[in-house]
Amino acid sequence: MRLITYVLVVLLFAPLALFGQGRVLYHENTFVRTYVKCQIPPTFGNDILALQNYFCEKLQAAIKRAKGLVTVSVLIDTTGKPLCEWIENNTNVNLHGVALAEIVDDMPNWHCGLQNGYKVNCAGLLELAFDNKVLTVNFRIGKK
Repeated sequence: MRLITYVLVVLLFAPLALFGQGRVLYHENTFVRTYVKCQIPPTFGNDILALQNYFCEKLQAAIKRAKGLVTVSVLIDTTGKPLCEWIENNTNVNLHGVALAEIVDDMPNWHCGLQNGYKVNCAGLLELAFDNKVLTVNFRIGKK
């Protein structure tokens, strides 16, 4: 009986240990309809550097020691409020996923996406590339 229990536990948790590292499910998508393509995608701030400056300010300590890519799935509702859906950490440091998700959730509102002249809920990917004490941030609408 112990052997069967042990095998079941290993079978249940081994996939989590092997494949769950690096991806943190943080929030469920509660939107009825989410666009991964829209005519006018959501934007952050007044210029292209606003997003870069926001994350550089919030992640100063991590920028100094991290190298690699963090991908964050972001949901942006019709009011422009961002919501972190999941995080995939492919860096050499263990960035605290919950703290990073809170940084995304606490972002100022975006200019929401538009489809046929209507505000729509959008899903997009933030890519945070850490390299030689430099952080580069890109956003693209859509899923992986």
